[in-house]
Amino acid sequence: MSQSQFEPDVGMSLKVAMRRMASAVSIVTAVDAAGERAAMTATSVTSLTLDPPSMLVCINRNARIHRFLEAAGNFCINILAADQIVHAQACGGGSVPGERFAIPGWDEKAGIPVLDGAQAAILCRQKSQMTFGTHDIVIGEVMKVLIGNTDVDPLLYIDGSYARVGEKI
Repeated sequence: MSQSQFEPDVGMSLKVAMRRMASAVSIVTAVDAAGERAAMTATSVTSLTLDPPSMLVCINRNARIHRFLEAAGNFCINILAADQIVHAQACGGGSVPGERFAIPGWDEKAGIPVLDGAQAAILCRQKSQMTFGTHDIVIGEVMKVLIGNTDVDPLLYIDGSYARVGEKI
């Protein structure tokens, strides 16, 4: 790999590099005080620490869900199963916000949208938020974890496409 491949535009090179890293696909959900729901497909989600149990999610400040996270305080990270591509697409960037919950499978008994059949749903209380560039880094303290499917078969995103885990090595 020659260094000159990446010098002109580091941002674009980073984007190309990140397309080569498979990421689990999640849908982050929140509800505002008026009961309006928001959902966003996300791959920039990770556990932060087990003591206290916490998660980190990166949200573009222009994303509709951003204002919900600022106001609501609680959010849910739904880790998608490989057969939930339609939900990932419905909550993706170009979709209509009002149609994100039109696909069956949402449960709101926890007071926040949880997707039935997800690999797991992690309910969090927002504890901290930090701005960096175009995004906010949101830290949530984990309040409850719901484990879904018994088969570990997460939906992945790699090189601009959805995928599933292949053969274990």
